[in-house]
Amino acid sequence: MDGIYSIDGLAGGTVSNELQATLSAIAETTDGEKPKFSSAVTRRLTRWIVCRSYSGPIHELCHLIVVASRVTDARGFETFFWCNGGTSASAFRQRIDEGLSQGHASTKILQSQAASTVLYPDGEFSIAHTRMSFLSALLEFMVSTLGYSSVFETIEDILSDDASLGTVSDTANLLSRRLYAYLGTHLPAATAQRKFRAATEFLAARHDNSVLYENIDDEAVLDFWVTKSADDESEGDFKTYKNVVRLFIQVRQALLQARHQSALQQSLSIGYDRENGEIDPSAIDVALEEIHERRAPLDQLNEAPASEIKFLNKSEKGALELLLESGESAQALPLSILRATLFGAIQAQLTQALRRGTDIATIIETSEAPLNNRGYDDCLEDLERLDTHIERVLLASFYHIAMAGDDTAISILMEMRPEMDLSPLAALLPSDKPTPDNVIYLYDQKPASDTTLTIGEICGDSAACPELSAFVSESRKAAKRISRQGFSTPDATVTPNMIVGFVNGAEALLDIRKSLTSFITKISRIADALGQWEERDSQDCEIFFDQYRRIYGVSS
Repeated sequence: MDGIYSIDGLAGGTVSNELQATLSAIAETTDGEKPKFSSAVTRRLTRWIVCRSYSGPIHELCHLIVVASRVTDARGFETFFWCNGGTSASAFRQRIDEGLSQGHASTKILQSQAASTVLYPDGEFSIAHTRMSFLSALLEFMVSTLGYSSVFETIEDILSDDASLGTVSDTANLLSRRLYAYLGTHLPAATAQRKFRAATEFLAARHDNSVLYENIDDEAVLDFWVTKSADDESEGDFKTYKNVVRLFIQVRQALLQARHQSALQQSLSIGYDRENGEIDPSAIDVALEEIHERRAPLDQLNEAPASEIKFLNKSEKGALELLLESGESAQALPLSILRATLFGAIQAQLTQALRRGTDIATIIETSEAPLNNRGYDDCLEDLERLDTHIERVLLASFYHIAMAGDDTAISILMEMRPEMDLSPLAALLPSDKPTPDNVIYLYDQKPASDTTLTIGEICGDSAACPELSAFVSESRKAAKRISRQGFSTPDATVTPNMIVGFVNGAEALLDIRKSLTSFITKISRIADALGQWEERDSQDCEIFFDQYRRIYGVSS
């Protein structure tokens, strides 16, 4: 079912029928015509619930409930979430705008194009409009599992006009505890901790009982997989190499978190005794949550209105998933990610063949000879082509955003070409004019509008700045050449909703590209040091295919 994917595998064990049915029901809920929540939202909800990574989102949800309560006034916060009109970012933004225009809480909520900021006596909190659909789905899940009366009783304190940041935080913590208690009977117990323990015990055996995040390297990941993947006695399913890489990224993040929390030089086991070097189980949950959060740019591309524009296709997104989840660990485990890219694709074919009853031996033999004519140099070239594609898509997006007069184009320009010399644009600034006798400025200097340029003025007069002129010309050519869904010809009219899609998509792609270019640089340095990939290809090919035969019971 779209939106519910490999849920038992994601949880590391059997998920209760009741929980699966609840998640499926939310995925199938309609607003009368179409699904209430997009598949991207329901996938994210499934992932976060099953991995118990919901504490942060519940905190956000409580602030959104405050917003809903304030803009709906006497009608009740429920109308904000369950009225007709859809659950897209633009739909929620419109509801908030309508409430503010009617005078509801106009002094307690600040509204921008991208987010709503709630003002409290002791601070403020901002919620991106693009997060609201997911948070709405989370509320639907909590009402379905905990019951409306239980949820309402818990959040009652934050519905008052004098609610504070502290009140919202206390409410979120209470909701999290209630959800944790519910899930305790519906999710496999401590699966993540068992896998974590297996990894840390493996590291301890290799390093004289010392478990440090610095000891997690490419060879440790590969050795663990070779040791555990064909062992039916292991505490966990370690057959899939890509999942083992994900596990060690999680372990590394948790060890780093423990280091920061306790300033200890090593952590030996899972528990609550930090003085003796134990790792708080919550550190594992935090690591999981951070890893899932790193996928946010990809999730943003899957949310309307950005989803209406095909910035990346399915295979391109798939090529980026593990890299983005890795975060800075990509720099520490570059070969692990490269191996997962090359050999993970082959193992996915083997897993699929196993499910279908296809002859695995034939697939192994075909893929091995020699690696089906693919190697690490091909993976690097694929990444470089993807980087070039993202550059071209960003250029086209910049053009449409700039021509629409949206000043987000300026930040995109600065991100893409930080070295560009824009000093010639100074000549376009309005010259100093005598202040009329009947005008008095209330500040020490003139308003900013007198000394700034809009993106329309900048691009309209780009000839005054050669570098900018070349960039605008390059972006127009990119817009003309891209024929994917949602990309219009340079002279076509682009709707305001699509401009929001281009803005959201470009912001996500800028984040994605930072990780991608950094990783390409790292792999390129490894390639330069090796001189050629052939020897590494041959060594790893032998290791992986020998292991595949052991895992799947295929004779040599």
